[in-house]
Amino acid sequence: MKIVISDMLGFEEEHDNWILEAAGDDTVVCPQNDEELVAELADAEVFFGYHSPEVFAAAKNLKWMQTTSAGLDMMLTPEVRAMGLQVTNASGLHAAPVVETAWALTLAVSRYLKHFGECQQKHVWDQFTPFDLNGRTAGVVGLGASVAVTPGSPPHSVCG
Repeated sequence: MKIVISDMLGFEEEHDNWILEAAGDDTVVCPQNDEELVAELADAEVFFGYHSPEVFAAAKNLKWMQTTSAGLDMMLTPEVRAMGLQVTNASGLHAAPVVETAWALTLAVSRYLKHFGECQQKHVWDQFTPFDLNGRTAGVVGLGASVAVTPGSPPHSVCG
């Protein structure tokens, strides 16, 4: 079996080793540009990564597409759907950065960072006191891994 990997994010050596070990005797190729990608996809059975859908037009043997993202909307065009592929995503892969970003934005709002940044630009001292989150209750609305407790994230609980 031939597996084509589109490594747009730059895998660490450790990840490359995991993939090669899991592939066993299968052929793994990592094209360096779109031209190589199109050529390699021509006889590939598996695609791993993320790419705009036009590169799959000549992928007549492709059977499985594994994305490195949760969302598939940009890749699942009518043409790609018509290929009858098994398509799987990486839902939850980016949960930790999503949770960390949510906490960062929550703190930015509670500390009025935008307001104080504007004051700083104007060289104005505003003695307005931001509100503390300590002792407050917050609701988390969402689905999937992003609302689960993430190791290393600030302690929180989900009410439901």
